[in-house]
Amino acid sequence: MNQREIDSIRQVKETKIDSTNTKFEDALQKIDNSFSVRFDVITFLSNKRDPGGNKEFPSVFFLLWLIRVLFFIIEILPTVTKVMTPFGAYDMTLYDEEQNLKEIKLPAAKKILINEAEIDKSIEYDERKRQQQYRASKEGDLHDSLVDRIMDSQNRIAQKILDDWEKENGLNG
Repeated sequence: MNQREIDSIRQVKETKIDSTNTKFEDALQKIDNSFSVRFDVITFLSNKRDPGGNKEFPSVFFLLWLIRVLFFIIEILPTVTKVMTPFGAYDMTLYDEEQNLKEIKLPAAKKILINEAEIDKSIEYDERKRQQQYRASKEGDLHDSLVDRIMDSQNRIAQKILDDWEKENGLNG
């Protein structure tokens, strides 16, 4: 092989390598770089075993657990801080407000609600009474009207019967 052929082969290989590198970089740019994807990769690497059954990356396994412990600490830190802090002026003020609410404001609100309920009950009772009186009045008027019509009808019937009887008996005056 001469130098020209070697250079040609080298140029073809470099072109293939550049092409492969470009493809690899494009693929890397398309991968989601979020925390959850990276955490999944770390989880995968920490569980990977060599042919002998041993963990292939024990340091990654340790890093994974370190991240988990860190998240756990971050989650419980506010609660631990609250429990460990001494009873202060803010807590006393908050306690006083709660007692004030229980002893003064709640009974006052209860009285107001009871009074409003009694007023509502009274208003409801008065309205029901007014409706019953109105109904009784209208039923009375209707009853009187019906009685008057029945009386008129009975008078006409009686008068007709009497007129017919007088005609039959010749008492027509």
